[in-house]
Amino acid sequence: SLNFGIFESDIVDLLIEKLIFKLPYNQWFTNPREIYGKSFLLRSIINLCANNPSHKFHDYLQNVCEHLIKRMEIKREFFLILSINDKHDSSVCLLEQLRVNKALLEAGVLFNDVRFLNAVMKSNDRIYNMVSKIKLPTNNANINNISIALYYNDIMNSQEKLYRSLL
Repeated sequence: SLNFGIFESDIVDLLIEKLIFKLPYNQWFTNPREIYGKSFLLRSIINLCANNPSHKFHDYLQNVCEHLIKRMEIKREFFLILSINDKHDSSVCLLEQLRVNKALLEAGVLFNDVRFLNAVMKSNDRIYNMVSKIKLPTNNANINNISIALYYNDIMNSQEKLYRSLL
C-alpha cells in the first residue's frame, strides 16, 4: 500500500506499530493464535526499513530476523510457522514458509548479510521434496499449489541472483 501511494507512511507506521505491539520480536513463534500471515508483516517492515535505513522498526526487524535465522539454521525447522489449527493444511504452511524465505532474502540484501542467503538455501533444500511432488492443476481448483510453485521459482531465482552478486 505504501509503495502504491494508497496509504501515507505515517498511517502504515501506526498500523505496523499496533501489530508489533501484539507480536514482540521474541514471541513470533510462541503464540499459536497468530500463525498465518507473519510473512506479510515481515516483508512490510523490510520495505519500510529499505526505504529508510534509520526507520524506528529497524531494530525490531533485525531482532526478528536473527530469531528466524537461528530457527532455520540451528534448529533446522522444516516449517517455521506451523498451524495447530486443522484448517491449515501443509500447503498453506509451505506457502507461508516460502514467503518467509523470500522476506529473508530481502533482509539479507538490506543488512548485507550472507547468513540470510545461507539460511534460505538450507530451507529451500529441506522443502524441495515437498515442492517437487506438487501437481499443478489444469484448472484453478487449487490456487495454493500454483502459488507455491510460483513462489518457489521466484525464490530460487532471487537466491541465485544474490549468490552470483557475492561472487
